[in-house]
Amino acid sequence: MTESQSHLSLTTKLLGFVACPLLVLFGAYQSYQVMKLVNTDHVGLGYEAVILLILGVCALLMCACATAYGFAKYHAALAHQNRESGLTRRARYQEDLLRVITDNIPNSLFIADREGHFWFANAEAGKQVKADHLELVGKSIDRVFFPRQANLLNDRIKRANKSGAPVITVDRHDDATGPHYMQTYHIPLPEMADLRNMVMVTQKDITDVIVERERQDQTFRQLIDTLVAVVDRRDPYAAGHSLRVGMIAEALAQEMGLDDQNVEACRIAGSLMNLGKVLVPRSILIKTTTLNADELRLVRKSILTSADILSLISFQVPVIPTLRQVLERMDGTGVPDGRKGDNILITARIVVLANAFVALVSPRAHRQGLSIENAMISLRADAGPIYDPKVVEVLATYLEKNPEASQSLVKPPAELRSGITDKDFLSD
Repeated sequence: MTESQSHLSLTTKLLGFVACPLLVLFGAYQSYQVMKLVNTDHVGLGYEAVILLILGVCALLMCACATAYGFAKYHAALAHQNRESGLTRRARYQEDLLRVITDNIPNSLFIADREGHFWFANAEAGKQVKADHLELVGKSIDRVFFPRQANLLNDRIKRANKSGAPVITVDRHDDATGPHYMQTYHIPLPEMADLRNMVMVTQKDITDVIVERERQDQTFRQLIDTLVAVVDRRDPYAAGHSLRVGMIAEALAQEMGLDDQNVEACRIAGSLMNLGKVLVPRSILIKTTTLNADELRLVRKSILTSADILSLISFQVPVIPTLRQVLERMDGTGVPDGRKGDNILITARIVVLANAFVALVSPRAHRQGLSIENAMISLRADAGPIYDPKVVEVLATYLEKNPEASQSLVKPPAELRSGITDKDFLSD
């Protein structure tokens, strides 16, 4: 209770419990005197007594009104104080609750302004910089972090503040225990009262996630290599074919500016599109004469079979949709859905051209391989009805820019050719 409220309370009590009773007694005494004078016929004296009585009653009424006003004002002030006290307690509770929550988050979290000064930090943030997180408030980032890390944080905080959008980064640093990866979110906060140009920074150690992902990727690549080896060992004339298709499909996807996921999809789909050949009789694969219509249909169907076999694997990129569309044609006469033009996935348009090119320049049981120039003449002749003309021209440009890579596409790498005999390949 404030000093003015205490003074008001004391005045109100004096008026209510001292002045009012005295005035009541004074009024009663005056009434008695008036009645006494009237009974003794002292009219003059009675007139004076009536005036005193009236004054006493007026004073009593004024005192009562002042007392009522004082009590009302006192209770209003008391109610206001209780309300303010409740708001203060609620705000303190919310602040304590926020502190409990943030201090039990396993990730570092702090709020800094555009100038790089701390406004808030949780316990994990203090632990990371080996300081009391409560003492970080008001300090500069430059004084807390090492120079390189401080510069990165300040730069990203300014970027997030300027753009009004989160800035998400992953940084790697190495120490005696190996590589460590830290993911950081820089999130601009809306303006609140005096809080302006604030950015909330949260940091999370994702080393275990990255290491596990790399281990899975390595296992996945080994699986793909194994499947490719199975295909190549079925056909002595196709040794290295799948590897080369995957290589050129990946290169074309990069040349066309596709994102990382589609580039990876082209590489994997190109490498595995002939997996279905494991179900094609080997007598057809090594046939020295031209394939008849049924045999050719069986070989082409094996590509769709590849998609069915691989559908049991959970790819993180669109490998299966790509494989299901590699037999579609630009003019809509392909299979299985008769897709046309841009309705065919760009990854499928790239992979089918890469496969056709490698097949043309590679020797087969029934023919010799074409030169790169003649292969491009053949592909350009079919550009439009079968192949995407844009992809064909990207292939031509790539071959011109990379003459050394062109030779490795004509023949499989030496390690795939050396020492291969017919008995090294799988029979039916």
